[in-house]
Amino acid sequence: MEFQIFTAWEEVRKVCNPDLLPEIHNDVFCLDTEKETAQTVFLWKSQAGISLLELLDREAEKESGESARLARQLYENELRAAQLVKKEDGMENFLSLLFCFTEAAFVGAVFFHIPVQVQKKESFGTSFYTENTEFEATFVRIDGLAETGREKDCVLSGRIFGKKQEGTGESSFQALAVKAFFTGSRLMLVTGECSFLPVGLFGGNGGYWEPFELHGVYNGVQYHYTLRETVNYALRDSLLRSFSVETVTVATGEEVSNRIVKLKCGGKLRFERLSEVFDPFSYGPVSSEEDGYIGYDNLQITITQGETEKVEVNCGGILLKTGEAVPRKDSLWEQFAHGEPEFVCFQNGKTPEALGYRRIQCPAVQRRLGEQWYGIAVPVTLCDGVCIRLLFAFSGNQFFAGSSLAGNGSAAGLTFSLNELFKVHCTTIAILPYEREDKTKTVLLYLKGIRVSLFGLTFPPEACSIVWLARGSGNAPGWYAVYGKGKQVVKADGNEY
Repeated sequence: MEFQIFTAWEEVRKVCNPDLLPEIHNDVFCLDTEKETAQTVFLWKSQAGISLLELLDREAEKESGESARLARQLYENELRAAQLVKKEDGMENFLSLLFCFTEAAFVGAVFFHIPVQVQKKESFGTSFYTENTEFEATFVRIDGLAETGREKDCVLSGRIFGKKQEGTGESSFQALAVKAFFTGSRLMLVTGECSFLPVGLFGGNGGYWEPFELHGVYNGVQYHYTLRETVNYALRDSLLRSFSVETVTVATGEEVSNRIVKLKCGGKLRFERLSEVFDPFSYGPVSSEEDGYIGYDNLQITITQGETEKVEVNCGGILLKTGEAVPRKDSLWEQFAHGEPEFVCFQNGKTPEALGYRRIQCPAVQRRLGEQWYGIAVPVTLCDGVCIRLLFAFSGNQFFAGSSLAGNGSAAGLTFSLNELFKVHCTTIAILPYEREDKTKTVLLYLKGIRVSLFGLTFPPEACSIVWLARGSGNAPGWYAVYGKGKQVVKADGNEY
């Protein structure tokens, strides 16, 4: 017969001796010719002139063609897998292997779902992918007359798939699958899929999050990983509305008996608005149609896998990318001229005060931050040689506003050096709400009790106050300054300054 379908090795052995097929047993892997799975199917085509797919479809139309219908479904599964490989890795070899179904000249056999024993695990990458993994050849193409006495003249090629067995333990960084494409005993391409669940990042509980998935290509030394697709994580009860993971690089290594995995993540941060008047975090969506965000990079996660798993997150090295930033309209940093913002957190200092930030008055309720806090520090140049850093921090929904001037703070006020000779003292810094003449609302920066010291002398005799008002969106960067002295009082937000 020109076409036959088998579902057991016992039937195949009536046609040929599978153990004599070249490279079915080699030092890298071997196809298990004693075991079958529920989806094991063998297709045998001994004559040219009509395609395997046409023969398969004819058989599938018969009432008794259950095996043919299964084989047709398995072929379509492999076709989808081959198209994905071409898209992700640019490899067309696997797709061309499936031409045996449409080429009328093809003579040989096709095996589906044959259990595989891995002989050389390092050929598939690290033990992370091979331990407690079940392997099978989902598709094997045999070119040539695979008949008794002619087995050694055939050529084998196909795809091997490995999946972690169920119940082998849960991990934050978990292997999903390993895939390999082979010709004879040579592996043409080895890829690995894994996932990571970012529980606890930025104070989120992660109970309702999905892990992000990584696609790795093995180059014989290590896997090179890419993120399958962007993932967005929403936070509850936090001033950080959500964060996305859009880029990931992974480095792996061994340390004593432990396996070390280091991830470096990047993406976007999106913050909540505090109020219409005061929007210090600035980077967040205004509506579902208008997005707002600031890019970040260098979020470092280290996973130690051994007898117990340890996950360490380093947010202290996060870099903010202003080139990838869209501030909300009329937000603080959309209106005010400022320098490059920096990400600051509890890993840089136990508290904002420990980093030199002093709490300041602002039009928002402030509370004590928790042990794990995060924030954005932004430098604002007031004039040549005078720069103030404003910190807006959060721990969940708790908010903190602080300022830091170059130099040392003191109980009596804030002091910084203007140059080697001059020292400037300031007793109060505040952010105050302000209504423009056109009734639009903004804020201003208020510095009270400013005096300058030189050689032990202090002037002016009476301290002055300075108010900086942003020019507003669309105007050249800069601040307005208003000077005064004496017993003038500034009233704002129910307080006197």
